[in-house]
Amino acid sequence: PVQPKIELSHKNILFEDKHIICVNKPEGIPTHATLDPERDHLEAALKRYFKREKQNVPYLALHHRLDSDTSGVILFCKDQSLNKDLADLFKNGDLEKIYLAITQHSKSIPDQWEIKNHLSRSQKKDEKQKMQSVK
Repeated sequence: PVQPKIELSHKNILFEDKHIICVNKPEGIPTHATLDPERDHLEAALKRYFKREKQNVPYLALHHRLDSDTSGVILFCKDQSLNKDLADLFKNGDLEKIYLAITQHSKSIPDQWEIKNHLSRSQKKDEKQKMQSVK
């Protein structure tokens, strides 16, 4: 089914200056484009927001993401000359990412715990890439 377009408002914008913008990403939407061109995503919604509210869409670079089911803060770079510096901050771990899980549970849970989840390519995507390289 076709999902409705995401409409951002000024309430979604947590911080903005001439270099960066921090957006509160709602759960249930991808951060960036997916293989399905019909599926809306945060980056496209932010471009529509700029076009609607400010009449110009700035350069936007994305250096991290959150899973579709996760809400949280996404930082976009608006100044292309800062891309390398921002990428280095993420690469070197100089930006601290904090994940907060809100749960409803009848038993007590520890104050801190670690979840390890290993991501891998889907088999279909790997097969498609192999087929393209053979042609």
